[in-house]
Amino acid sequence: MSSDVLVPPVVLIAAEAEEVRAAIVRTLRGYGVRRVEGAPRVRAVEAAARIVPDVILIVADQQMKEPVTLVTELRANPRTRETPIVVRLAPNGRTTSDALLMAGADRVLNDGPESAALTGALFRVADVSPERRAIRDVRRRLGAVGAPTLMQLADALQESLLALVATDSSGRCAALNDPLVAATAFARDDVIGRPLWEILEAGGGRDLRTNWTTFLLVGTFQSRCALRRKYSSPAPAEVYLSAHVVRDLHVAVIRPGTLPA
Repeated sequence: MSSDVLVPPVVLIAAEAEEVRAAIVRTLRGYGVRRVEGAPRVRAVEAAARIVPDVILIVADQQMKEPVTLVTELRANPRTRETPIVVRLAPNGRTTSDALLMAGADRVLNDGPESAALTGALFRVADVSPERRAIRDVRRRLGAVGAPTLMQLADALQESLLALVATDSSGRCAALNDPLVAATAFARDDVIGRPLWEILEAGGGRDLRTNWTTFLLVGTFQSRCALRRKYSSPAPAEVYLSAHVVRDLHVAVIRPGTLPA
Protein backbone atom coordinates (compact mmCIF):
# COMPACT_ATOMS: atom_id res chain seq x y z
CA MET A 1 0.00 0.00 0.00
CA SER A 2 1.35 3.42 -0.98
CA SER A 3 2.75 5.49 1.86
CA ASP A 4 0.91 8.60 0.65
CA VAL A 5 -2.55 7.08 1.23
CA LEU A 6 -4.27 8.66 4.21
CA VAL A 7 -4.79 6.31 7.16
CA PRO A 8 -8.38 6.89 8.34
CA PRO A 9 -8.49 7.33 12.12
CA VAL A 10 -12.00 5.87 12.58
CA VAL A 11 -13.50 2.85 10.78
CA LEU A 12 -16.78 0.99 11.39
CA ILE A 13 -17.16 -2.68 10.42
CA ALA A 14 -20.75 -3.87 9.89
CA ALA A 15 -20.80 -7.67 9.91
CA GLU A 16 -23.07 -10.24 11.51
CA ALA A 17 -20.41 -12.74 12.61
CA GLU A 18 -18.39 -11.61 15.61
CA GLU A 19 -15.33 -13.55 14.43
CA VAL A 20 -15.43 -11.73 11.06
CA ARG A 21 -15.63 -8.35 12.78
CA ALA A 22 -12.78 -9.27 15.13
CA ALA A 23 -10.52 -10.45 12.29
CA ILE A 24 -10.98 -7.25 10.29
CA VAL A 25 -10.51 -5.11 13.39
CA ARG A 26 -7.17 -6.82 14.07
CA THR A 27 -6.08 -6.31 10.48
CA LEU A 28 -6.91 -2.59 10.42
CA ARG A 29 -5.24 -1.95 13.76
CA GLY A 30 -2.15 -3.60 12.32
CA TYR A 31 -2.18 -0.99 9.56
CA GLY A 32 -2.31 1.89 12.02
CA VAL A 33 -6.03 2.69 12.27
CA ARG A 34 -6.47 4.26 15.70
CA ARG A 35 -10.13 3.41 16.29
CA VAL A 36 -12.03 0.49 14.78
CA GLU A 37 -15.48 -0.57 15.93
CA GLY A 38 -17.59 -3.49 14.84
CA ALA A 39 -21.37 -3.83 14.91
CA PRO A 40 -23.98 -6.31 13.69
CA ARG A 41 -26.56 -5.26 11.14
CA VAL A 42 -29.15 -4.26 13.74
CA ARG A 43 -26.81 -1.77 15.45
CA ALA A 44 -24.82 -0.55 12.44
CA VAL A 45 -26.76 2.64 11.71
CA GLU A 46 -26.79 3.69 15.37
CA ALA A 47 -23.07 2.96 15.75
CA ALA A 48 -22.19 4.89 12.59
CA ALA A 49 -24.22 7.91 13.68
CA ARG A 50 -22.55 7.82 17.09
CA ILE A 51 -18.89 7.60 16.04
CA VAL A 52 -19.10 9.31 12.58
CA PRO A 53 -16.46 7.06 10.98
CA ASP A 54 -14.17 8.00 8.11
CA VAL A 55 -15.31 4.90 6.23
CA ILE A 56 -17.81 2.07 6.77
CA LEU A 57 -17.12 -1.51 5.66
CA ILE A 58 -20.20 -3.72 5.23
CA VAL A 59 -19.56 -7.46 4.99
CA ALA A 60 -22.44 -8.63 2.79
CA ASP A 61 -22.09 -12.38 3.37
CA GLN A 62 -24.80 -15.02 3.71
CA GLN A 63 -25.54 -13.95 7.30
CA MET A 64 -26.06 -10.26 6.48
CA LYS A 65 -29.74 -9.52 5.81
CA GLU A 66 -30.69 -6.79 3.33
CA PRO A 67 -27.30 -5.08 2.86
CA VAL A 68 -28.83 -2.81 0.20
CA THR A 69 -31.33 -1.55 2.77
CA LEU A 70 -28.48 -0.94 5.22
CA VAL A 71 -26.66 1.21 2.67
CA THR A 72 -29.89 3.11 2.02
CA GLU A 73 -30.43 3.69 5.74
CA LEU A 74 -26.88 4.98 6.16
CA ARG A 75 -27.34 7.38 3.25
CA ALA A 76 -30.66 8.59 4.69
CA ASN A 77 -29.09 9.48 8.06
CA PRO A 78 -27.73 13.08 7.99
CA ARG A 79 -24.76 12.06 10.15
CA THR A 80 -23.60 9.40 7.66
CA ARG A 81 -24.99 10.78 4.42
CA GLU A 82 -21.51 11.58 3.12
CA THR A 83 -19.53 8.80 4.83
CA PRO A 84 -17.72 6.58 2.30
CA ILE A 85 -19.11 3.03 2.22
CA VAL A 86 -17.26 -0.07 1.02
CA VAL A 87 -19.11 -3.38 0.70
CA ARG A 88 -17.34 -6.75 0.66
CA LEU A 89 -19.73 -8.91 -1.35
CA ALA A 90 -19.96 -12.68 -0.91
CA PRO A 91 -19.89 -14.80 -4.09
CA ASN A 92 -23.11 -16.49 -5.22
CA GLY A 93 -25.17 -14.21 -3.00
CA ARG A 94 -28.50 -12.65 -3.86
CA THR A 95 -27.21 -9.09 -3.63
CA THR A 96 -25.64 -7.58 -6.75
CA SER A 97 -22.94 -4.95 -6.89
CA ASP A 98 -25.15 -2.77 -9.11
CA ALA A 99 -27.90 -2.70 -6.45
CA LEU A 100 -25.38 -1.72 -3.76
CA LEU A 101 -23.85 1.03 -5.90
CA MET A 102 -27.28 2.40 -6.79
CA ALA A 103 -28.17 2.48 -3.08
CA GLY A 104 -25.12 4.65 -2.41
CA ALA A 105 -22.11 2.39 -1.81
CA ASP A 106 -18.85 3.91 -3.02
CA ARG A 107 -17.04 0.64 -3.72
CA VAL A 108 -17.99 -3.03 -3.93
CA LEU A 109 -15.31 -5.71 -3.53
CA ASN A 110 -15.50 -9.41 -4.20
CA ASP A 111 -15.40 -11.51 -1.04
CA GLY A 112 -12.06 -12.66 0.30
CA PRO A 113 -9.54 -10.09 -0.98
CA GLU A 114 -6.13 -10.15 0.61
CA SER A 115 -5.92 -8.03 3.74
CA ALA A 116 -3.60 -5.52 2.06
CA ALA A 117 -6.00 -5.11 -0.88
CA LEU A 118 -9.03 -4.71 1.37
CA THR A 119 -7.23 -2.23 3.61
CA GLY A 120 -5.92 -0.28 0.63
CA ALA A 121 -9.43 0.00 -0.81
CA LEU A 122 -10.79 1.27 2.51
CA PHE A 123 -8.02 3.83 2.87
CA ARG A 124 -8.40 5.14 -0.68
CA VAL A 125 -12.18 5.52 -0.38
CA ALA A 126 -11.77 7.26 2.99
CA ASP A 127 -9.30 9.79 1.58
CA VAL A 128 -11.99 12.39 0.83
CA SER A 129 -11.65 16.09 0.15
CA PRO A 130 -10.64 18.53 2.91
CA GLU A 131 -14.14 20.01 2.78
CA ARG A 132 -15.83 16.69 3.52
CA ARG A 133 -13.30 15.97 6.26
CA ALA A 134 -14.09 19.35 7.86
CA ILE A 135 -17.83 18.55 7.90
CA ARG A 136 -17.14 15.08 9.30
CA ASP A 137 -14.96 16.55 12.04
CA VAL A 138 -17.72 18.97 13.07
CA ARG A 139 -20.20 16.09 13.29
CA ARG A 140 -17.73 14.03 15.27
CA ARG A 141 -17.09 16.84 17.77
CA LEU A 142 -20.83 17.11 18.32
CA GLY A 143 -21.34 13.35 18.49
CA ALA A 144 -21.28 13.17 22.27
CA VAL A 145 -23.87 15.94 22.58
CA GLY A 146 -27.44 14.69 22.56
CA ALA A 147 -29.03 17.90 21.25
CA PRO A 148 -26.29 20.39 20.30
CA THR A 149 -27.04 24.07 20.73
CA LEU A 150 -26.03 26.80 18.32
CA MET A 151 -23.25 27.79 20.73
CA GLN A 152 -21.89 24.24 20.74
CA LEU A 153 -21.99 24.20 16.94
CA ALA A 154 -20.13 27.51 16.87
CA ASP A 155 -17.47 26.05 19.16
CA ALA A 156 -17.13 23.04 16.83
CA LEU A 157 -16.70 25.34 13.81
CA GLN A 158 -13.98 27.19 15.67
CA GLU A 159 -11.84 24.03 15.87
CA SER A 160 -11.34 23.94 12.07
CA LEU A 161 -8.52 25.66 10.18
CA LEU A 162 -10.82 26.04 7.16
CA ALA A 163 -13.35 28.87 6.84
CA LEU A 164 -16.73 27.59 8.07
CA VAL A 165 -20.14 29.20 8.42
CA ALA A 166 -23.43 27.73 9.67
CA THR A 167 -26.80 28.83 8.32
CA ASP A 168 -30.42 28.20 9.18
CA SER A 169 -32.84 26.72 6.65
CA SER A 170 -33.66 30.15 5.24
CA GLY A 171 -29.99 30.56 4.32
CA ARG A 172 -29.21 33.17 6.95
CA CYS A 173 -25.81 32.93 8.64
CA ALA A 174 -26.01 31.82 12.27
CA ALA A 175 -22.36 31.18 13.25
CA LEU A 176 -18.90 31.45 11.71
CA ASN A 177 -15.33 30.79 12.72
CA ASP A 178 -12.16 32.90 12.90
CA PRO A 179 -10.72 31.77 9.53
CA LEU A 180 -13.81 33.13 7.76
CA VAL A 181 -13.58 36.40 9.70
CA ALA A 182 -9.92 36.67 8.67
CA ALA A 183 -10.68 35.89 5.01
CA THR A 184 -13.42 38.51 4.70
CA ALA A 185 -12.41 41.15 7.29
CA PHE A 186 -16.10 41.35 8.21
CA ALA A 187 -16.94 41.39 11.90
CA ARG A 188 -19.19 38.58 13.06
CA ASP A 189 -22.07 41.01 13.53
CA ASP A 190 -21.68 42.00 9.86
CA VAL A 191 -22.32 38.40 8.81
CA ILE A 192 -24.75 36.95 11.36
CA GLY A 193 -28.31 37.21 10.07
CA ARG A 194 -27.34 37.89 6.45
CA PRO A 195 -28.19 35.39 3.70
CA LEU A 196 -25.19 33.28 2.75
CA TRP A 197 -25.54 34.32 -0.90
CA GLU A 198 -24.76 37.89 0.12
CA ILE A 199 -21.38 36.64 1.35
CA LEU A 200 -20.82 34.17 -1.48
CA GLU A 201 -21.48 35.47 -4.98
CA ALA A 202 -21.89 33.05 -7.89
CA GLY A 203 -18.42 33.87 -9.26
CA GLY A 204 -18.87 31.83 -12.43
CA GLY A 205 -20.39 28.88 -10.59
CA ARG A 206 -23.98 27.98 -9.71
CA ASP A 207 -26.00 30.64 -7.98
CA LEU A 208 -26.55 29.61 -4.37
CA ARG A 209 -29.79 31.49 -3.86
CA THR A 210 -31.61 29.88 -6.77
CA ASN A 211 -30.26 26.44 -5.81
CA TRP A 212 -31.01 26.70 -2.08
CA THR A 213 -34.21 24.64 -2.07
CA THR A 214 -32.52 21.94 -4.14
CA PHE A 215 -29.59 21.90 -1.71
CA LEU A 216 -31.93 21.30 1.26
CA LEU A 217 -33.52 18.37 -0.59
CA VAL A 218 -30.30 16.82 -1.93
CA GLY A 219 -28.19 17.50 1.16
CA THR A 220 -25.03 18.85 -0.48
CA PHE A 221 -23.99 21.69 -2.77
CA GLN A 222 -20.58 22.34 -4.30
CA SER A 223 -19.61 25.09 -6.70
CA ARG A 224 -17.18 27.82 -7.63
CA CYS A 225 -18.00 31.12 -5.98
CA ALA A 226 -16.61 34.55 -5.11
CA LEU A 227 -16.11 35.39 -1.44
CA ARG A 228 -17.01 38.98 -0.61
CA ARG A 229 -14.42 40.93 1.38
CA LYS A 230 -14.83 44.16 3.30
CA TYR A 231 -11.88 46.11 1.96
CA SER A 232 -11.23 44.56 -1.45
CA SER A 233 -12.94 42.91 -4.40
CA PRO A 234 -14.43 39.42 -4.06
CA ALA A 235 -11.89 36.58 -4.04
CA PRO A 236 -12.26 33.39 -6.12
CA ALA A 237 -13.21 30.48 -3.89
CA GLU A 238 -15.12 27.23 -3.79
CA VAL A 239 -17.92 26.30 -1.42
CA TYR A 240 -19.05 22.93 -0.13
CA LEU A 241 -22.37 22.88 1.76
CA SER A 242 -23.73 20.04 3.89
CA ALA A 243 -27.33 20.05 5.14
CA HIS A 244 -28.62 19.27 8.63
CA VAL A 245 -25.29 19.00 10.40
CA VAL A 246 -27.33 19.97 13.47
CA ARG A 247 -31.09 19.60 13.04
CA ASP A 248 -32.06 22.60 10.85
CA LEU A 249 -28.57 24.10 10.77
CA HIS A 250 -26.32 23.60 7.77
CA VAL A 251 -22.57 24.15 7.37
CA ALA A 252 -20.61 25.64 4.47
CA VAL A 253 -16.87 25.12 3.98
CA ILE A 254 -15.19 27.86 1.94
CA ARG A 255 -11.73 27.47 0.43
CA PRO A 256 -9.62 29.84 -1.68
CA GLY A 257 -9.28 28.99 -5.37
CA THR A 258 -11.76 27.61 -7.88
CA LEU A 259 -13.01 24.25 -8.98
CA PRO A 260 -12.13 23.14 -12.51
CA ALA A 261 -14.49 24.56 -15.11
